[in-house]
Amino acid sequence: MSLQSSTLRRAHLARPEDKMKTSGGLIVLVTIVTSTAWTHAAVDVIGQEGHSVTLDNGEKTSEVTWSFRNDEKSEYQVVISATSSVRRSGDGWKERVSMASANVSLIIKNLKKEDFAFFRCKTKSGKETVYRLYSATVVSTPGSTVLASQSLSLRCEVDSSLKPTFEWLSPQNQRISETSNTLTVPSVTLDHSGSWTCVISLNGRKANIFVSVSVADINHPHHEIIYTSVSSTTLPLRCFVSLDLSQLSSVGLQEGHWSFRSFLRERDSQKIISLSEDLLKPSWEEQQNKNWIISQNLLQKNLSIARKVVLEEDAGLYTCALKFKNDIIRKRTVQVEVLRASSSRGLSVPEGQEVNLTCTLSNPLSADLHVEWIPPSKSSLKNLPTRLQQAHLTIHRPTTGDQGKWKCELKRGTALVTSVELLLKIEKVPVNMWLLVSICGAVVAFLLLSFLIMMLIRQYKQRVRLRRRRRKMKYCCCKHPQPKGFYKT
Repeated sequence: MSLQSSTLRRAHLARPEDKMKTSGGLIVLVTIVTSTAWTHAAVDVIGQEGHSVTLDNGEKTSEVTWSFRNDEKSEYQVVISATSSVRRSGDGWKERVSMASANVSLIIKNLKKEDFAFFRCKTKSGKETVYRLYSATVVSTPGSTVLASQSLSLRCEVDSSLKPTFEWLSPQNQRISETSNTLTVPSVTLDHSGSWTCVISLNGRKANIFVSVSVADINHPHHEIIYTSVSSTTLPLRCFVSLDLSQLSSVGLQEGHWSFRSFLRERDSQKIISLSEDLLKPSWEEQQNKNWIISQNLLQKNLSIARKVVLEEDAGLYTCALKFKNDIIRKRTVQVEVLRASSSRGLSVPEGQEVNLTCTLSNPLSADLHVEWIPPSKSSLKNLPTRLQQAHLTIHRPTTGDQGKWKCELKRGTALVTSVELLLKIEKVPVNMWLLVSICGAVVAFLLLSFLIMMLIRQYKQRVRLRRRRRKMKYCCCKHPQPKGFYKT
């Protein structure tokens, strides 16, 4: 006895005006047996609201009718009916249902909450297959948006009467060892952002249940080294957020800013610029230092800023930081290394006088970096490449050929990272200057010699005068000597 006739009989027995008396008990018995058999024969299928599902049926026939009902007591309503030449969809199902080309499987798109009930496939030969469609969802805790470093919990929920098995796939489609309906990620990162999949297996059939998770964080890398030089026109500092700033308020965004700590001066970090207090319409506050290029529009994901002119004192650590509730701080640090070149005698160097050229960063060069000098075309050092691959270069006797542009290149292997230029001017010592020096030297020597001669003459005269004095002094013995000695006459 067909299911349709069974349903009709049940409907007929429900009427009070039913005249059948002798066969009523038989009809009720047949209906109960048939309904029980149909319930056990139903195929359990799992789907997800808003997604698609396929009710597999391998029958290959040109005439089939798919019907739907909310529960066992209601009547079936046509979903789609197909004959050899025409396919018609029932009311409310148009553009949401179709049939597979290879067989009579039913494909339902954009499942609605009321779709999770009973479907029946009936062929022209009278063969019927009943499907029970169950709803499954994945619940994300603390929510669909999670702050990086927080814990994430995913729970796959399905009707408790079913006994399925579970698998989990990450946003990168990698299998996770967890086989229960609950998955916990202790500390999320941007790699955990995306669509997670709970794979439910039931009676040999698999259903993929999806949940989208957005991780709020500053994009990688969290630390970057930028090499630049004073020859560069601008210094861009990049900082991007995974979500719009207005969305970050839902996870407790409180403030944001850029700060700077110099390599050349020993002092604490100083704020360059901060976000406005209205985080629902975030923008940069008016800056005091006008040397920065900032966005004047409402900020979304791009928090980048740029330095207008690069100076040596710009070398240091720049930090883009966002502060959330519970003192959670997500930040990105940009280490700026400024390549600079200098001369021990300044930019004007006297010809023939030794000069030292230096090309360095604020911090020692890493093992994968080296510097290389490119001298002017007429320099005497052009043919000495080994000496040019040093951070400290000495020109022992510079000539006019060494005058011009000295370029220092910072390289990683053979790749150019950045460069800086130094313009040297070699000045010849004027001839009249040497003459003046000679005359001054001769005058000084003449004065010294005159002074020495005068001193010698003076000493000689003093000696002669002393000798004459000694000759005039005479001593004699008295005729009547006194007891105390000789006396002068």
